[in-house]
Amino acid sequence: MEFLPNIGHKAKDIENALLKSLENNGLDIMNCRGQSYDNASNMSGMYSCLQTLINTINPLADYVPCAAHSLNLVGSCAVESVTEVVDFFSTLKELYNFFTISTHRWEIFVQRANLRVKSLSQTR
Repeated sequence: MEFLPNIGHKAKDIENALLKSLENNGLDIMNCRGQSYDNASNMSGMYSCLQTLINTINPLADYVPCAAHSLNLVGSCAVESVTEVVDFFSTLKELYNFFTISTHRWEIFVQRANLRVKSLSQTR
């Protein structure tokens, strides 16, 4: 397993990088029986996406959408439909920004609160 450098967002470029990596590691794409990606159109769309390109080479490489990404989208949409939740997290984010933008305020906060605050993620 390895991390590949970013070679762009086009499915064909990603396919070439993936196939080259598999070859370099002595792995045959014909032994692949499954593939799963996020819900980006260049990865999991219907026509010229990565899953279609791989499936053209190896029809046994079935595609399964990433359940974590799908569940995250459902959760995000559900949360965004409740005004109170949106307001709460917006306020929390503003408070976080208020304290972290100034090292002086941050030091006072850390001393008084005796806990750590982490930034809210945009995706999870």
